[in-house]
Amino acid sequence: MILPVNSCSALKDREVKSPFRLELLCRNYAHDLTMRRVNCTVLKEEADGLESPPYPGDLGQRIFENVSADGWQQWLQRQVLIINENQLSTADSQTIELLEQHMLGFFFQEGDLGSVPQGFAPRKK
Repeated sequence: MILPVNSCSALKDREVKSPFRLELLCRNYAHDLTMRRVNCTVLKEEADGLESPPYPGDLGQRIFENVSADGWQQWLQRQVLIINENQLSTADSQTIELLEQHMLGFFFQEGDLGSVPQGFAPRKK
C-alpha cells in the first residue's frame, strides 16, 4: 500500500509505502524547521542550539540555553587540549572539577580559566 504524503506540505509530491516511514519523514522535516536558535556566548552571534543539555546539572542547563552546537564543538576541542597538555585523567574527580572551572571560563568568562594551557604552542606545519 502506497500512501501519498499530504500531511507534510514539503513532502506532498513523494509517495511513502509505510505509515511508519511517513511519520518519520514528517517528524524529521518538522525538526529541521524548528531548529532551536541561541545567542551563543562563544561565537558572539545567534546560531543553532544544542538538541539537549550536553552536561549534567545546572551547568549543563546553562550551556544548553547559551551555547550553540558549534560553540560546544569548540569546547570539546579545547577540552582535549587541556587534558592532553596537562596529562589529566578524566577518572579523577579533581580533573572533573578543573574541567568545570575551564568550562565556566570558556563559555561565560568566569574565573581565571578558559584560555589555552600555559606554555601551549600549536605545532608548526
